Amino acid sequence: MAELLIRTADKPTSGSVYQDVQRLGAGDVVCIVEDGHQWSKKERENPDWQIVVLKGVPVAKLSAVLAPDPGFGDAEAMKVNRVLRRRAFKIDVAALSNVRVRDDLAAPDKAEATAISLVLPAPAVRDPAILGTDKRVIG
Repeated sequence: MAELLIRTADKPTSGSVYQDVQRLGAGDVVCIVEDGHQWSKKERENPDWQIVVLKGVPVAKLSAVLAPDPGFGDAEAMKVNRVLRRRAFKIDVAALSNVRVRDDLAAPDKAEATAISLVLPAPAVRDPAILGTDKRVIG
């Protein structure tokens, strides 16, 4: 069964699209752990993070939300596309705060479907050095 640490707020911008795109932002999953994990005081009390307990959802079912954009971390791929994200998927933080959704997350028979419905593709980031495209360049 899974517990997620989710970033609920963006960090202040650095002024560089290339640095900011690599930071975790609102909706990014910081980590996924098994039920009963002993969260640190900083993890529990950080106002920019939220711990979400998903009853009955195996960690393996959600591991894809930790995946980066294809090519992230690969020096050659990042030369071609300098705006690859650290996470290719986000959690819909607005939907997560909905009381009905929170109740569904606590119900083992609804938690997996509800959690999966909250996962969204991270939006593409436009590279300011390339004119006229918002598409990701992979390869």
